Amino acid sequence: MTAVDVVASSYLDAAAAADALHGTAGSCWVGGEYADPSNDHVSYLVQYCSPGLVRDAVFTRELLHVLSTEAPKARDVLLRLPAGVSPGDAWRTRTTYVRHDGSPSTPDTAGFTVDHARVDDEGAVLGWLTDAIAEGASSWGMPGRTDAQEKAARLVLDAPGRVTFVARDENGPVGHATILTEEWDEVVGEAFVELFDVLVVPGHRRHRQAVRLLSGRAVDHARERGLPLIGNVVHPSGVDGPGHAERILASLARGGWRPDHVLWSCDVDRLAGSGS
Repeated sequence: MTAVDVVASSYLDAAAAADALHGTAGSCWVGGEYADPSNDHVSYLVQYCSPGLVRDAVFTRELLHVLSTEAPKARDVLLRLPAGVSPGDAWRTRTTYVRHDGSPSTPDTAGFTVDHARVDDEGAVLGWLTDAIAEGASSWGMPGRTDAQEKAARLVLDAPGRVTFVARDENGPVGHATILTEEWDEVVGEAFVELFDVLVVPGHRRHRQAVRLLSGRAVDHARERGLPLIGNVVHPSGVDGPGHAERILASLARGGWRPDHVLWSCDVDRLAGSGS
């Protein structure tokens, strides 16, 4: 998934059959309307764009035409690109997806146990997942915790292949790592394990240790399945955003993670201004 020109031919064939493929062979893009299940926000998602096309004015004009004719309710455009490819100044980094290929972990386990979530952990895990979804939305100016976000969290709990590990100290559960083990990246044609969320209750005196322990268990689980582990770092849009995600990414790099691909964002009005 790291090569800038890698895309599965089956994905392009399916996109063409669905009338979602635009451009010509070797210089094309694929997109469609996307409604966030945790709120009422509608975006237009460009899942693939030839790297050589992304800064071309032709791409912007075609995209604006498609937005006006096929996705008039879309408030912004989300654009997936390989790590290291930038679409230009009009776009802001929304999410960086990071990849760990399974180097064995040796975190400090002192004071903690980590095991599979039990039935009586489900309420806590649901709350942690809901908080994570709400935090991601609010970091981009969307509503805080809502019933829709709890519903989205329940969908994660019910997902096929969902596995949750819970860290416990002498007082009980303090955090979780929830992974989805049956994921498929249709763009590049690769199976992977998704680290959907890792969280330790704020203020815990050994917070970093517990996070490393939970992340390490997720890495080990993916390695045992012979698959890469994909996680993500959200880049907040507010005044506290600049530098926050970069510090997290730098810390992850020291633990064997590397950027895989990036989701960029641009408001439709801003995109129209950049193309004028």
